Amino acid sequence: MFPDDFVPILERDATAILDRPNEPMVQVAFGLYPQEDPAKSAEAGHPFFVDREYCAIHTGDKLSFHFQPATDDDRRRFPEAYRRFQQGIKTPMEGQPLDKWPPISRGEVFTLRVMEIRTVEALANANDSILHPLGQRGRDLRTMAITHAAQAKDAAAANKIAAENQALKDQLAALQNQLNGLSGEVAEVKKRKVA
Repeated sequence: MFPDDFVPILERDATAILDRPNEPMVQVAFGLYPQEDPAKSAEAGHPFFVDREYCAIHTGDKLSFHFQPATDDDRRRFPEAYRRFQQGIKTPMEGQPLDKWPPISRGEVFTLRVMEIRTVEALANANDSILHPLGQRGRDLRTMAITHAAQAKDAAAANKIAAENQALKDQLAALQNQLNGLSGEVAEVKKRKVA
């Protein structure tokens, strides 16, 4: 599982492309991760942590997650992920974060993060094999997520229609004001002709 502030991208090992052109892409991310400094901990008399550069690599199999201090070799193998880390580029999470969705417990949020499911929309699109570890509760959560996503979409459509309706009402009121003004001018012209 990638730490929260590690934003993975798909990238091929740059050092393997020449001799292994069909090398599969992996999820990789660089970031800062707190690591205890034993010397400073002893000096301070309590655990003392220092941020260190780490590299996280996930090859797709749930047992093949590597998380270790970043090496020069890691930086050469995955230059795009490292460049993004260096420049602070983060891909925005798209959708409603699970931890901001009321029907789900904190434990379920963490369980789903292990499966790389971080949003309600991702949960709505998850298949049975991914949700299998959660059993019936996983399927129930997916059903709730599908319903929630549909309701959100319907609410967005209703809000759009209401905004368009209000714009039409405003336009109609403006036209009515113009018509009233023109009627007043016509009445004024008729009075002058009679006089």
